[in-house]
Amino acid sequence: MPPAEFNFKAPVLHAGGQITIEPNFPKSGPINKSLAIARNTEIPALLQETGEMTPAEDRQIQYHHLLSGQPVYVGRPGEEVFDCIFLDEQAIRSHVNVHAWMCELRQLLLRRSKDSKSKNSAFEMTMGNGSEAKTRCYTMGFSINPQETSIQTAAVNSTTVKNPSEVATVTRLVALITTALLEAYVTEDILRMLEKQADTDVPLTMGHETNRYTSKFCLISTVSTQC
Repeated sequence: MPPAEFNFKAPVLHAGGQITIEPNFPKSGPINKSLAIARNTEIPALLQETGEMTPAEDRQIQYHHLLSGQPVYVGRPGEEVFDCIFLDEQAIRSHVNVHAWMCELRQLLLRRSKDSKSKNSAFEMTMGNGSEAKTRCYTMGFSINPQETSIQTAAVNSTTVKNPSEVATVTRLVALITTALLEAYVTEDILRMLEKQADTDVPLTMGHETNRYTSKFCLISTVSTQC
C-alpha cells in the first residue's frame, strides 16, 4: 500500500517534551493553505477499517500517540503556534476542583429524560426543543463577527427559555473547567493575548467572571463513564 500523502509533515518530538508539526503545503499553486487544511481533516482510510492498527500502519498515516501534558505546536520553523495538549485522567484528577466540576457537569448532561421513548438525555431534549436532534451537537455561548460590529448568540428555543437555570449551570461549569485548564497548561503569551482581547473587544463574559478566554463551546453527545 503506498504511503498516505499529507499536507503537514510528521510530528517532531523535541528534547523539551513539546511536539512541532510543520506545514508541507506549497505557498502557491493549485493547493492553497485553506484547501490543504481541509484535506488534512479527512479521515485516513485505515482508520475507517475494523481492527487495531499495527505500528507500521500508524506510521504510514503519521498517527502519533500523544503523552499527557505534551504540548503540540503547528507552524513553520520560527512561526510555531501552540495548538493543543492532551490530558489523561490522572492529569485531570490532579486538579481536584476541575475533576469535581467535570463529574457534576457529566451528571447534569447525562440525566435521563422523562420521555421513556427517547435515547437522549434530559439536557439534550432541552437543547433540542423537546425533540431528538439529528446532529446531537449543541453550540452554547456567543460569537463576534470579524469586523467586531455584531454579536451572534447560540440558538435559543422555548425549552431553553423555560429552563434557564439548567443552561446557566452547564455554561458556568464549562467556563470554570476551561479557565482552570487553560491557565494550568497553555503558554503565558497566548493567555496574555486572550486577556488583551477580552479587555479591548466587546466586553462579554461567558459562564463565570473569571473566564477571559472562551466565549463559545459545543457539547457533543457521548457515553457515560464512572468518576
